[in-house]
Amino acid sequence: MLDKATEHALVKINFIERYKDLSKQYHFDANESFENYETDIVVNIIQHLGYYCTFNKKEEFYKILEVGRY
Repeated sequence: MLDKATEHALVKINFIERYKDLSKQYHFDANESFENYETDIVVNIIQHLGYYCTFNKKEEFYKILEVGRY
């Protein structure tokens, strides 16, 4: 269950509609997902491309920020 602050933020940015639009635009085969890759390798690749990246093991989520914005 989401806390109220997170829920409010997602509603405010119209998350559901934006997610639907992106999923239509960038659909892919589930076999092409990151689940078959080691987390450290993915983080290193993203950081090599000039972004700051961490992985949340609990949520299985990558957090990516532009360098200088964190």
